[in-house]
Amino acid sequence: MSAKRGREFWVDFFKRFERSSISLADFAESEGVAYKTARNWSSKLNKDKDQGQGHKKQGQGQGAGQAKGESKAKPAKDGDWIEKESPPAPGKPASPAGGEEQGEKQWNKGWANLIPAEKGNQRALKHGAYAGALPPDIEQELNTYGREDIRSLEDEIRLTKGRLMMVTRKSAEWDARNEYNEITSDDYDLTEVTEKTSPMGRETSEKRVKPDFEAQEDRLTRRLAWLQQVHDQLSRRIGLTADEAVKLRGRILQQSEDEGWSSIDTGWEIEKHGLELPFTLQQKIRAELALIEPPEPEGGMTDEELDALSEEYEKEVAGEDAWLEERHSEVADIHAAKEAEKKGV
Repeated sequence: MSAKRGREFWVDFFKRFERSSISLADFAESEGVAYKTARNWSSKLNKDKDQGQGHKKQGQGQGAGQAKGESKAKPAKDGDWIEKESPPAPGKPASPAGGEEQGEKQWNKGWANLIPAEKGNQRALKHGAYAGALPPDIEQELNTYGREDIRSLEDEIRLTKGRLMMVTRKSAEWDARNEYNEITSDDYDLTEVTEKTSPMGRETSEKRVKPDFEAQEDRLTRRLAWLQQVHDQLSRRIGLTADEAVKLRGRILQQSEDEGWSSIDTGWEIEKHGLELPFTLQQKIRAELALIEPPEPEGGMTDEELDALSEEYEKEVAGEDAWLEERHSEVADIHAAKEAEKKGV
């Protein structure tokens, strides 16, 4: 029978959890603690912390107002500073002496905490698409790639490649564990929590689904292709000044007019040089694409083959008349024979 753990244990437990980089379920398992119990204590501690912050701010506002005659302080809103102990993120500088509290406040109000996560919390490490950290082996493999990318896109392309590799690995691990029946409920994404009260007490039900690895791979693949396309265009454009780009675009347009190119071919030639298409040319391309007829299916017949089939069909139709007359006479003979049999009986 396990010993009963008090509030101090759970406060220390969550301090150590915030310094880790794994999910709550994995950390609870490593500490020998039930995941459901840890989750309930997490909700309770967060609720107590929010209530304490609200009472503290209201009390300070009332005291200052009574002393100086000012109005009462307003309750805390959604965007006020939230004091929270958390380890510095990768790349975050340490807070200076005397400014640790302010540094924590600034970090907790950063964009990473204000922007809502995607559906299914797909930015979590357990789902393979963590915001910035990459496993050491993937980091080492990415370092073997060339460094010829444009500096403005190099880090983003590299990070997207790493995320795609992580999601692919997570998907393969999930399928392998599923094949050997090693999947647990924590391996599924939590999408809904429902609580209801019954005569037996409060019951909590959870709805979990398989992580959508395919959607993550498709999204990252499309993003990587787009980044690579922009990189290629910038690579060709990087050596051209604005005046040189205008002159090159003008030469291409003049050449297309002299040689009778279509708008699509003209746009293709301009894009090959990494230049932006003029607005008028874009409209012409749209109109030209709208008028393109679908290609005819292959396997058609020539006129000679159609004439031969027509003659063969006419011969068959001409022979059908004689065959019908012969068939009618045969049917009449059959009916006459049956009538004769009936009368003979």
